[in-house]
Amino acid sequence: MLHQGKALFSGPAHEFLDRRGELIVEAEEATQLDLVARIARETGYTVTPDNGSLRIACSLDFSSELARRAREAGATRIVIRAKEASLEERFLAILKGDH
Repeated sequence: MLHQGKALFSGPAHEFLDRRGELIVEAEEATQLDLVARIARETGYTVTPDNGSLRIACSLDFSSELARRAREAGATRIVIRAKEASLEERFLAILKGDH
């Protein structure tokens, strides 16, 4: 994938389509969300607070690792939902360098 003469992505189309999504994390306590946000950021993912929850731009397979690491750190009452990014959202993420 090229944009203004610059290579943004190279590889099979299925890798591009499979690589982006969001995890939506909800918790009853803000301290647990803070803990989850720290774990995700330390792993290199972008975290966006959204109306009492977190949106984490990452591959969807990070969900199980995030749940495990959060549980080990003491965040036991969180809910993680996967949200697949649309083709447009994936393309825009690559343009922004958020991949």
